Amino acid sequence: MTSFAFSDNYLISPNTMAVSPFFEEGGQSRIYERNRDIMVVGESAMNIISEGCLLGGASYDGRRDAVKYRTDLKCKLPVPMNVLKRIGAMPTHSPRTEECHWLFPYHIKSINPDHDTKFHSEVVFLDGQTLRVNVSPYSLKLQKMRATEAFSIFFYEDAR
Repeated sequence: MTSFAFSDNYLISPNTMAVSPFFEEGGQSRIYERNRDIMVVGESAMNIISEGCLLGGASYDGRRDAVKYRTDLKCKLPVPMNVLKRIGAMPTHSPRTEECHWLFPYHIKSINPDHDTKFHSEVVFLDGQTLRVNVSPYSLKLQKMRATEAFSIFFYEDAR
């Protein structure tokens, strides 16, 4: 059985691997951190992501606008939350939906087909933790590729 830590709120850190919707156990989000127990938080995933953007120096909408401006991406935009710490997240679905998971691609080891259905994915993180998402492996791998390309613009090109 998985053990959970509980909190009212959460701040994104370099150890954050995923922020997932979770509407049980009195929470709204489930946080996956590197080498830590899963945390259940009473704050929505979107609020956590928005606050992470603000702590990184710009609003969520400002980050989205910058990604649109600097890339050809139009939907499910990755968000470079903190350029100095190289923290960025990508949505699995439209951020307006309750089923949207936010994944931090630099923590992802592999994306595999779920054992039950090929239309779901199992995300394996570098520390061995796993997360099942309702997106095909093909779509999720494509989203990860787009996110890492976008992040390279913000994290590395701008650093010169």
